[in-house]
Amino acid sequence: MTTFVKDRGGSLLATVLAVVVAVLAGLHVSQRPELVLGLAAGLLVFLMGVYDASLLALVCCPAFLMVLRISVAGTDLAVSDLAIAVCAVAALVSGPRPYSPPLRALLWLCVGYQAALTVTLIATPYRANFIEWGHEWMLAAGALLVGWTLAASGRGTAACKVLLTCGALIALGVIGQGLWQFAHDDFSAVYLAGPLPMHKNLAGTILAFLALLAYARPLWLPISTTVLRLTFGLLVVGLLFTQARQGIVALLVGVLVLLWLRPKEQRRSTVIVVLAVPVAAFIWWATQQQLADPSDFSSANIRISSWKTSMKIWQLDPWFGQGLRWWYRPDFPGIIAPPNGLTEMLTSAGIVGASAYVVLFCGAVWILARIPRRYGALAIAILVAHVLRGQLDMFWLAVVASLPWILIGICLGTQRWENPVATASPAPARQPAEIAP
Repeated sequence: MTTFVKDRGGSLLATVLAVVVAVLAGLHVSQRPELVLGLAAGLLVFLMGVYDASLLALVCCPAFLMVLRISVAGTDLAVSDLAIAVCAVAALVSGPRPYSPPLRALLWLCVGYQAALTVTLIATPYRANFIEWGHEWMLAAGALLVGWTLAASGRGTAACKVLLTCGALIALGVIGQGLWQFAHDDFSAVYLAGPLPMHKNLAGTILAFLALLAYARPLWLPISTTVLRLTFGLLVVGLLFTQARQGIVALLVGVLVLLWLRPKEQRRSTVIVVLAVPVAAFIWWATQQQLADPSDFSSANIRISSWKTSMKIWQLDPWFGQGLRWWYRPDFPGIIAPPNGLTEMLTSAGIVGASAYVVLFCGAVWILARIPRRYGALAIAILVAHVLRGQLDMFWLAVVASLPWILIGICLGTQRWENPVATASPAPARQPAEIAP
């Protein structure tokens, strides 16, 4: 396995970058010392990634779950977005090469999706549209590449352990705050207050995907069954405390996909399925209660109102849409964001973008279905759960969009790590007639 640095002069690129940063630092050290410190820190991080992209990604794993906002070049970014962008660039420069055929196919799907979105950039050019176009590159292709780099370099297990540990800490925080609320007769959903504030849907989505990882217990993950079961239980309890229905539904669907793809595991999973029935019944009952609520401010009624508004917006330009993140534009005051992923794509990029959206995820499922179940079962379950969750809430949104792709990348990278020859593209064999005498 090779890297860009060894084969294509990535070290020269790093040297040139270091010289550029040094010159800029010398020019601005007296006027803007904070800029110099930022450039120096950025260079240090980048050089660390050039030396070992997987190590940088492993160190950044906790940051992949953070949505605290920071300002970069006049643009607000979540910490997770910035961390993925830095790690993705480092992975491109010095990550393991060549890519496996499944990874290349997924990356080409991402390229096709982004190419389709360029139509809306031309039809509705404005700054936020271009920024979000690049942002979605990082949330899908960038996150996929980061996960691949982690696992293809032999750090997939360590990354999973870090992510599961972070998930357990989030679950403990949610449960602790939930018990405190219950003690004060407050049985509402838990919005984690600190040390890292999280919306219930964010915390619930993170816990759902990590619970699916713990439940799957993939054979390539050398963590004891007892530890994974305890972790799964803790994450599920935390998820229930958040009352994030889209996270709960995503987990239930992911479990069902795993049962379908791995029937030999069905016996040990019967209890989980039985317990899922009352949970699904409660979600149905709660949704019906909200729909029956005459108030316009219940979660269900707000989504219905948002869907109706979004359909009217879509009809303004059904083919090319109003641009990515159009609901923040001043000419759409007071508009609530679309309630799900498909509606988001229809209003943002029209029929062209929505078609590319469907092709991206249907194609991804087809590609993952062709790899051995040892690696593909979990990847398919995560992808299906991700798509379904996106139909119940916002889709391209920081951690909830990038975490599934990181986990899918880890599955593909692990396949490459365990089978370096089988997953590489073999060189075509030369026929005897082609061999020079």
